[in-house]
Amino acid sequence: MKRIVWVSLVIMMASVSVSFGAKRFENTKPKGVYLGFGVGAASSQLSQDYWGTEPDAEGAFAISMRTGFIVRPNLLIGSESAASLFRVSNRYWQYTSSVVALTFYPSSSIFLRGGLGFGSVQYERREFGPWNSSVQAGGLAAHAAIGFDISTSQTFSILPTLRGDYVNMDPESYYQIALSIDVGWYW
Repeated sequence: MKRIVWVSLVIMMASVSVSFGAKRFENTKPKGVYLGFGVGAASSQLSQDYWGTEPDAEGAFAISMRTGFIVRPNLLIGSESAASLFRVSNRYWQYTSSVVALTFYPSSSIFLRGGLGFGSVQYERREFGPWNSSVQAGGLAAHAAIGFDISTSQTFSILPTLRGDYVNMDPESYYQIALSIDVGWYW
């Protein structure tokens, strides 16, 4: 019985998702523009070859911003910037990245996004007393995301998004997974 209920729910959600975003870019000019913002939470880890792996940072505050062009009805190209702020033990971390990203809609309401660019991690250690030490490193960043486009009008969407970021800073590496609620405007 449980299986039948779950299969029915999945089929119902799939049919609803197709009707929500079916006309997303139908009336958009081929060279339209988009703008988006997102807020959410992230979990991350910084690996250091010479110090080992830092403890995971969970519950980080994550934000993102994207802008670009609608190249085809199901393909967008643009820039994506993301940042996360969090604390682990007595260290405060800040992650930022900027990538050139492609967003592809394989169906009318599901999207896939990927890109390459530059990322950096800065962490500051609060020492005893007034002394602080900080380290900043940067390197090549890779970004991947999957999301759901819930169209509320022809030009506005709510986009629940799951994204992953990786930065190679040799010898350190950083990765995070973030879940966010984004909004997007298309014109």
